[in-house]
Amino acid sequence: MVGLLTLGGGASADARFSDVVEGSYYEDGVAWLLENKLTTGTSAGCFEPGRILTRAEAATFLHRLAGTPAPAGPAPFIDTPAAWAADAVAWMAEEGITVGVGGGRFAPNDVVTRAQLAAFLYRYESPARAAPHGFSDVFAEWQQEPVSWLAEEGITVGTAPGRFSPDEPVTRGQLATFLYRYRGMPPTAHDESITVCQRPFVVHAVGDVNFDPGYGPNPQLPYSDAWSGMGQLFLNDDLTIINLECAPSRLGSRVPKTYNFRCPLEALAPTRAAGIEVANLANNHGADFGIPALIDGLANVAAAGIKPVGAGMDLAVATRPAIFEREGVTFAVLGFNAVNNSTAWEATAAKAGMAYGDIDIMVAAVEAASQHADYVFVTIHWGIEKTFSPAADDIERAHALVDAGADAVFGHGPHRVQPLEFYNDRPIFWSLGNFVWHNLTRQTAVAEVLVARDGTISASLIPGTIVSKGHPVLD
Repeated sequence: MVGLLTLGGGASADARFSDVVEGSYYEDGVAWLLENKLTTGTSAGCFEPGRILTRAEAATFLHRLAGTPAPAGPAPFIDTPAAWAADAVAWMAEEGITVGVGGGRFAPNDVVTRAQLAAFLYRYESPARAAPHGFSDVFAEWQQEPVSWLAEEGITVGTAPGRFSPDEPVTRGQLATFLYRYRGMPPTAHDESITVCQRPFVVHAVGDVNFDPGYGPNPQLPYSDAWSGMGQLFLNDDLTIINLECAPSRLGSRVPKTYNFRCPLEALAPTRAAGIEVANLANNHGADFGIPALIDGLANVAAAGIKPVGAGMDLAVATRPAIFEREGVTFAVLGFNAVNNSTAWEATAAKAGMAYGDIDIMVAAVEAASQHADYVFVTIHWGIEKTFSPAADDIERAHALVDAGADAVFGHGPHRVQPLEFYNDRPIFWSLGNFVWHNLTRQTAVAEVLVARDGTISASLIPGTIVSKGHPVLD
């Protein structure tokens, strides 16, 4: 689906995209792509120049540049790309432009890096050897000739003096510029008419994320591996929400309970780098090492660039939403816990703790958030462990939240994936199951909510599998 959105679309070939900024470095490249019918955008009027490309998408652009020749047979990789990219990847393999990433894989959903794109273009062109480049951060042997050629041809000047940034992902705007320079920057007519971008806003949410290395089946270093199976999904959306089910603090000591989970602080930066913007700390493990550790965890999460929700120094702070603005539209996210409802962890007007799943409190928080945001999303820890359908009291909670103005409800807690249902045209994800967790239960899912520019909301469950400890991948 991501590839089809990226490379198909409904923009007119004779009208420029409204999200392509006049005078930007990529403006001429995008105009050239349009003029030569190498792109129709991602949706009506949208090019999304900042959107990160996958390897399959890069292959498809290069295949189109070559005139879409038919390959002799299928690609020799075990991870077959989606149908829209199958011919492109097979052609690249046939022409020797790619040999994959090892292990018989092409990794179609992984991001394409600047060095990989350089290698693709270099092998496609098959030029004579170039003079050595002057970049100090290009070390791998396979990168030397491609990057040298790019620099010699003026296709790149790097990202900063003396730097090429070979491992950084490529955006659509950068790809347009690379291809345009590769073709010699031919004169391009700029149509003054504009098709207004109608791209929907995309919000993703996942269930339980647990980095505690002391919990035997949990993930090990590097923590970035926890997110690598998502490709660019969380990098290209407008908002990604997780339930962080471990205390992100070095403070405190174990409270008496069966399982206590502590998050290594080193896991937070890779989590933000993977595209996560919001972490819910309101769950039955957020205060496993005491309330001071819970409050310290809020600061640690925020310091990593992730907005925490669901906890605070008092109830007013614990029910305060995280607010995001996207292209003039405002989104609010609230977090709650409806599991392990002892008063010890509950935030009150005079006590620090979590925002608990009391209907009156939640309704008031949603109504308050609606005064400051166009759309309100709720992430909530609830349910009965190891069940596949919602509990009766959670149905009551969810309906009350929607009636109060919530535009989507993301549930987690049962450690199992439960259905997506709609109530009054608003999606309720009853349980998203485990995500960054052990693979004793392999099934997982990503909630996806699309908010159209006219306010219409649609939703789906993207299936995934926890293939190894702490490593979910999209199916």
